[in-house]
Amino acid sequence: MIALNRLAVLALVAISCDRPSPAPDQTKGAEQAASSDAAARAKPSGSGVLPDRAADGPTHGTKTASLSQLVARDGLLSGRLGGSPATPVRIILSTKHSPLAYGPPVAFYRVAERIQPGLTPLTQLRAFTLGALSQAASDDTTRRYLENNARVLADGTVRVAVVHLPPAPLRRVDVADLTQGGLAWSWESKLVSRQTVPPDATSMLASYQALLMVDYVLGNLARRYALVDEKQKRLVAAEDNDVFTPRGVEGAVSDGLVRLSRFMTYPAAIAERLPGLDRDTVAQLLRSRGENLVTPKQVEEIISRKQSIQKLIETRIKQRGKAKALALP
Repeated sequence: MIALNRLAVLALVAISCDRPSPAPDQTKGAEQAASSDAAARAKPSGSGVLPDRAADGPTHGTKTASLSQLVARDGLLSGRLGGSPATPVRIILSTKHSPLAYGPPVAFYRVAERIQPGLTPLTQLRAFTLGALSQAASDDTTRRYLENNARVLADGTVRVAVVHLPPAPLRRVDVADLTQGGLAWSWESKLVSRQTVPPDATSMLASYQALLMVDYVLGNLARRYALVDEKQKRLVAAEDNDVFTPRGVEGAVSDGLVRLSRFMTYPAAIAERLPGLDRDTVAQLLRSRGENLVTPKQVEEIISRKQSIQKLIETRIKQRGKAKALALP
């Protein structure tokens, strides 16, 4: 019996010796890869900023940058992003009271870029650790605001929308105010006229129409203000960028489609871009980090509203001809 046991042991040893052992370099590489992968899943990056793959939309990269000089005033957060020179930014925070607050400005930006590039400043969906946000705070008041209000996810991060503010001081205009003599009134007067639009006014008028179109397509009932860039002769929408506002905001634009229906001419570039804003494109644009920024029903609403604008343009082309109906750039 003892002899049989010895034979069995020798056989097992022989079998194990016949099996090839992994090379030392392969074993070491596998252990390092597994360790790195586990560490990446276990905690955010050392800077406190998570890489934002695909979260900035298809036209933007994955570069991360740190926040600094973060200040909270009256519930609004502003600061600077990146190195030298740092970019002034507005931070729209996911809070305990409003956990999805970051979504509307990001969704607005992405659709606006497809309809009129440059209408809205770059707006990114980012994830920062609460520690990184607190470290960027300029004072104790801001740190307390973050600690009391920020909604921290299970992975230790806080979702935020980062709005890159225009570098130059721009004039604020109330686009809801159609009082005679005001800027919005002057734009409306030119657009409802059958007279040829003055060449020096075409860019600004196209920008104003783009703002009305984007607001209507996205169900934005919060629009009150925009910024006038006199140098570029255009509007910049850096605030009031909402999607599917649950109820009208007092004093805001509430008649976007009515205004658009009165115009005698429209931007040719927007007329060319609108067909490309199809259902699949919208759904892809408004999905980030595995979540939808709008509901499937709202995607359908966006398509329906876009088609309403297309019908306005098509009707005007039939009435006036393409050259006159699409006289704006």
